[in-house]
Amino acid sequence: MLAITVDAAKAADFLTARINMLQLPFDTDRKGYVLVCASGGSQDEGTIPGKALCYAELTGCDPYGDGFLWKFRSLYWIEPFDAADAAAPFEVDDDLIRIIPGFIEPIDAFNEFYRPAFVGDDTHWQRLLEVFTLEDEDEDPGFW
Repeated sequence: MLAITVDAAKAADFLTARINMLQLPFDTDRKGYVLVCASGGSQDEGTIPGKALCYAELTGCDPYGDGFLWKFRSLYWIEPFDAADAAAPFEVDDDLIRIIPGFIEPIDAFNEFYRPAFVGDDTHWQRLLEVFTLEDEDEDPGFW
């Protein structure tokens, strides 16, 4: 699978569905699934540095500012694993990617798979966990 490395804070925002686009310095005409990895160079609070965290479907790429805006949909959580800190897209063996099953409650998935690798607190997760506990099913949680 194609993989990209982004700043650990951006990867945390992506993983928790705060954002569904990433500004990157390179263009692509490729569509399909992309593995999102967090840079290991940062130890920012509330991040999981140096790990592959999730993947999503790349639906488009447009020029934006000094780079390109990669647009995604359909976020999938995976069991985090050590990943390269690459400056350009790279390939990852599909056998390394293990999807967290959808029947596992989000809080349980967080505690089992993501919390052990977190640096500092888990503030990025508060919004996500609140979304899954909405009582009003008509309320739009803002997911992409």
